[in-house]
Amino acid sequence: MFHNVAPYGFKLTNQQLVHVPQEVVVVQEAFSLFLIHRRKGIVARLLNQKGFRTRKGAPFSDMQIDRILRSSSAIGLCHKHRSSQAYQSIVAEEIFERVATILEEQTKLKPAKKPSHIFAGLLKCFCGGKMYVYTRSPNYTCIKCKNKISANTLEEIFVASIPETLANTLCQTIKQTIKLALPENSSFRTYWSYLNAEAKQRAASLICAEIIIPNTSPEDSIKILFVTPLW
Repeated sequence: MFHNVAPYGFKLTNQQLVHVPQEVVVVQEAFSLFLIHRRKGIVARLLNQKGFRTRKGAPFSDMQIDRILRSSSAIGLCHKHRSSQAYQSIVAEEIFERVATILEEQTKLKPAKKPSHIFAGLLKCFCGGKMYVYTRSPNYTCIKCKNKISANTLEEIFVASIPETLANTLCQTIKQTIKLALPENSSFRTYWSYLNAEAKQRAASLICAEIIIPNTSPEDSIKILFVTPLW
């Protein structure tokens, strides 16, 4: 049984899948466009621009395009109760395989995105415990005593702690190591504002050996140990 829901491109008639002409056109167009552009979002946008809509009359999304491209119903294979039944295909098997190969390659090439925490690995709590940013938390938190400090507050204190007399040397070190185009003769704060989170993390590890976080305010009692060769 298909529970009265047929794959896109088909309709259920007497428990048999038959083509829906207007949907068949969409499926064929989706495969053709994907082979050209290799992006599901672009395919969805182009289909929508041509006036095509989902069964519910809504614009197509990249997720819906993904389901269409991955569904074996496009080559006439529909699965139910652990068995397969063959029906009239919508696209050639060679086209389906080419699209499947591209989708697989894109999945392999896309790494899991990891958040960049600027001071990761550098923070130590007054109690000796390491401090990390937990998922969805805005704070660095000690794994032992749960002492915490706001990530934004810590960054501001760090930037303010850099002596202006050493800023030029430090900025040149960042430019040479991180290979970024940065403005000449600017303050450390200006240089820092040009960096993204990943570059800030690299810069912090270049100039900072350890940051010790106290258990009481004010935050200016934070102790920053700089890397000796730079200072």
